[in-house]
Amino acid sequence: MFNASRKAVMDRVRSQFLTRFETMVREMLSDHPFLKGQCIPTIIAERVSTQMNAGAVERQIIKHHWVQVSFEHKISTPIPSKPRYGMPRDEDVVTTTRFKVTAESAFIVASYDEVDEDGRNMGSEVRLFSVQRPELSNEEDDDDDEGTS
Repeated sequence: MFNASRKAVMDRVRSQFLTRFETMVREMLSDHPFLKGQCIPTIIAERVSTQMNAGAVERQIIKHHWVQVSFEHKISTPIPSKPRYGMPRDEDVVTTTRFKVTAESAFIVASYDEVDEDGRNMGSEVRLFSVQRPELSNEEDDDDDEGTS
């Protein structure tokens, strides 16, 4: 269990990484050339997870053949506490966020779950954004880059 000051630290730290996650996913969706047969959520989650130094990605098939790929991001933050002679220092706050990228029919959804220090969800899933699935290209259609090098 945690108190309000630990929750405040978690919320402050989490907000910084939510912005980073959202920006990276949006950039991948607009800049990355996805090919037919590729799993868009898997590609995005693996790249973002690597850039955020997070854990391994987990892929799930959910209703109607939708694909959801998630990874947990953990960051440890020391709590600045008043020195108390002879008393141990307060434990660091571990902020865990479960980031998710889901392919739903014609949309890609970016969302997250807040996770407490015991590994349990602190609430329901929060959607950051939902966008139209990007157009997929064939591998043979890369001829438009010829002569630009």
